[in-house]
Amino acid sequence: SWWRALPLKCQALACRDREGRARVNNGGANGNATYVWGVPYKWGCLCMLARQDKLAGLGSKDHPLELRDWSDLWHSSLKGKIALPNSPRLLVEITLRSFGRDFNSASLYGSKEQRAAFRERLERLRQQVKTYSTEDALKSMKSQASESELSNQVYVAVGWSHTLLPFSGKSNKLAVSVPRSGTVLSADVWCVPSASQADFGVLDKWYEYTTTSEQGAQGLKRGCADISLLRRLEEEGAAGDAAGAAGADVLCAANN
Repeated sequence: SWWRALPLKCQALACRDREGRARVNNGGANGNATYVWGVPYKWGCLCMLARQDKLAGLGSKDHPLELRDWSDLWHSSLKGKIALPNSPRLLVEITLRSFGRDFNSASLYGSKEQRAAFRERLERLRQQVKTYSTEDALKSMKSQASESELSNQVYVAVGWSHTLLPFSGKSNKLAVSVPRSGTVLSADVWCVPSASQADFGVLDKWYEYTTTSEQGAQGLKRGCADISLLRRLEEEGAAGDAAGAAGADVLCAANN
């Protein structure tokens, strides 16, 4: 069925208890009933858009500054030149990623020294930021004839793939990268209102089509991709395929 074909990450995302807390689908074992709250059918990720012409001027001729991972956002040459989404959670997430952890990591808070290091790095990231509006930064880059003050000052914009990837095709000066150490995934989800009188037989066929069909798949070129692609990458990663496991290669694999 379409449920068994969903990637494990999507199954984990969709399974919740009555209060909406994430739960493993255990069939109600231990009296802890689990429900499917939605059906993920598209996915995207948090990535970075760089002005290649600006970054080239920050390094040497043979070794221009390249964005490869989250830690590169702390480069001294990028102080006051980064646009981030207006999201405190993502600010924390990016900082955690630079430590090799994520938002759900408990180990970061294990010692006073770790907490101090986290706060110090978070404050340094704030100093790197020019604006907390990726949208404003992108709007300022739209004109190819002239540059606004903001577009001339923002060298890197962090945002979701569905926003950055379509925009990157507007100029050969722009390039999108997915951090090599990993990133944050997002998903579009089908939901049925509780009061709906929908024909669930038809819905099952629709879920089957939108979660398993690869017809017309566009990869991540348009910013989001079919769930079938995520399943394929997950399988390749489990098999030890570097293209499926390395965060930096996800974008290339998705565009093929």
